[in-house]
Amino acid sequence: MKKILVSISFLIVSFFAFAQTPHVDITVDNTTNVSVQASFAKNSSCYSYHILMSTEAEMIQWSTMFGVPVDSLVRQWGIRCFADTTYTWTSMDPATEYTIYALPSDA
Repeated sequence: MKKILVSISFLIVSFFAFAQTPHVDITVDNTTNVSVQASFAKNSSCYSYHILMSTEAEMIQWSTMFGVPVDSLVRQWGIRCFADTTYTWTSMDPATEYTIYALPSDA
């Protein structure tokens, strides 16, 4: 009986030790003065993810104003995706540095 319990315990520990953390890879495919196209590829443990593009200053401002962390803003305002996606943001301000956010979720 002890041998069975040890084996089951090992399998459970092994499962959690090797489980992947949800992750999304971002690749910027194309940029112009007023648009940005990016591709998003999720790993197998990522169920869905939210994407958002903004300036860092705007995200800090909104985060401070609402009293929430930036990841909460990405979840609330971002576009929810369930599969690998390519998205193009348009009407961007020229000569402005933007940050692309991808917030993965496992459920």
